[in-house]
Amino acid sequence: MKNLIWLWWITGTVFAQDVSFDYTIRVDDPTAEKWQVTLSMQPIPADQSFYIPAWSPGSYRMCHFGKWVDSLTAFDENNAPLKVVRKGLDEWYIMSDSKTASSLISKVSYITHDIPEDSLETLPTTLNEMGSDYFFFNGPTMFGYFKDQKTQKYRVKYQLPAEWNVWCALDSVGTFTFEAASYDELIDAPVIAGGKRIHRYDFDVNQARYVLIVNSETPVEMDSVIAISKPIIEYQTRFFGESPFSRYMFLFNFFTTGKRYGALEHAFSSAYYLTPPINQNQIRPSFYSRVIAHEFFHLWNPKRLFSSRLFPFHYQEPIKIQGMWFVEGITEYYAKLTLVRAGILPPSYLYHEMQAIAQENFKDNLEALSLKAYEVGVAPVIYTKGALIGLFLDIELRDRSQNQKSLDDVVRYCNTTFAHNKKGYDDRQLVQVIKDATGIDVKTFYKKYIAGSNELPNKDYFKKAGLLYEVRFQPYFGWYLDIDENGQLFVSSISRNSTASSLKLQNGDIIRTINRKIVPGDTDSIRSFLSNVDKLSVGETIRMTVERDGKSMELKGPILPGTVPDVVLTENPNANAKEIAIRNGILGSQ
Repeated sequence: MKNLIWLWWITGTVFAQDVSFDYTIRVDDPTAEKWQVTLSMQPIPADQSFYIPAWSPGSYRMCHFGKWVDSLTAFDENNAPLKVVRKGLDEWYIMSDSKTASSLISKVSYITHDIPEDSLETLPTTLNEMGSDYFFFNGPTMFGYFKDQKTQKYRVKYQLPAEWNVWCALDSVGTFTFEAASYDELIDAPVIAGGKRIHRYDFDVNQARYVLIVNSETPVEMDSVIAISKPIIEYQTRFFGESPFSRYMFLFNFFTTGKRYGALEHAFSSAYYLTPPINQNQIRPSFYSRVIAHEFFHLWNPKRLFSSRLFPFHYQEPIKIQGMWFVEGITEYYAKLTLVRAGILPPSYLYHEMQAIAQENFKDNLEALSLKAYEVGVAPVIYTKGALIGLFLDIELRDRSQNQKSLDDVVRYCNTTFAHNKKGYDDRQLVQVIKDATGIDVKTFYKKYIAGSNELPNKDYFKKAGLLYEVRFQPYFGWYLDIDENGQLFVSSISRNSTASSLKLQNGDIIRTINRKIVPGDTDSIRSFLSNVDKLSVGETIRMTVERDGKSMELKGPILPGTVPDVVLTENPNANAKEIAIRNGILGSQ
């Protein structure tokens, strides 16, 4: 197989292919939202369990996909039925037949059903779905396994309605037939099948072929998506110094209705559920570019450089690793960084993203949240605070090494030391891994901000990178103004604890002057007049003349601030040479 050199993480040791496993997926009536799955094999011993995975790599939350599997039957080498006892949501025990002395299993057959979108709090790309003219599924929802039979070669053939086609990242070995080097590889290749609604686009980058499969209920132009994908691919493969495959597949599902949003990484592909990109000009600054950069970076982290406690996969046991923040948070940091370093977006994009995260003032313990991923999924804060931790850890390493070491060195070290040597790192010893990669001990940083709940010193870390983190409070006027039938500006309502309430404005007051300037008498001029008032700053004195019950009154007081801060992150014009060097190093301009 052309990708065998990169399959160590999936298969472990390469075993002799003495047993073959052949799956058949048959779709008779797509509107029935179910399909027949049959596994045929050279006979293996009975009196053992057959399993459907309880969770999916890349998602990790316990989903128990066996809940959507029924009618499971098993047969011996003579095609005689064997007794099957269901032992749990994801397990069926297949017994030998003492009457016929049959003790071998040669076939297992069952029905798998469409998993409703709202039935599980997980990514739609983790599930499966069938419509009248399309079919998408993630491998763990479809393919079962025997515990001791996961390293053999697997083959799968699809029997589909007329005029349908099928796409996945596995090697094609015949019409609608694909082959995998192991069970892990088989279920790590999601599938799109369908008729005329499915479209394919191909392009090449650095001698590797990239295939986009688009499943959309409305026409979607993919030119801009391809144009954005190319520099993302070029940068990340250059960053790692390798393209660990000859072919990679993007599987896009676009839907205009429902709550379908999500993406999931795989070794040789990635799958997406998104709303269709309506404005092609907005692809560059939108989440489409970031999510593609995120999933593509996952090719390395964690598909090739991974925690030793993550692999080998045990699909019935919950995954408990305390380094999920490294898997998702660091990947999210590099997704954002990729868009800047690849020249897709300006540095201001990164500044805006990071100030928005920093403004949340997270105090979450990332290790504790990581350990709960099997229970509640990957918490959003692991992506957000995790990305900010990635930036601050990058700054910490650069600051303490005079910009000679960085998070780049850590990630590349993990790839060459662990991935290239076919082993995982111990996510309980990430502090030591970072020290081995850079020579810098980050134990204190780690204990405070990753394994602890200390407040992040945003201002201090941004300053080290030549950035100003300023918290500003905008004026809170708190008045709602309207124009009466005589063209007069009047107060329609007042908010509590605002500048208006402090001035003792009242509903119905007619405003004659603001800061000694007469309010105009026509609507357009009033709008322009008020836009200038909005430019006043917190603390400035505002004077107003109002008419109340036929009497003129003078009001005066300071402009009060709002309660919600406005945070701004900008380049510090007074940054010193070291701070500028760190900032440039992060942005990739050095």
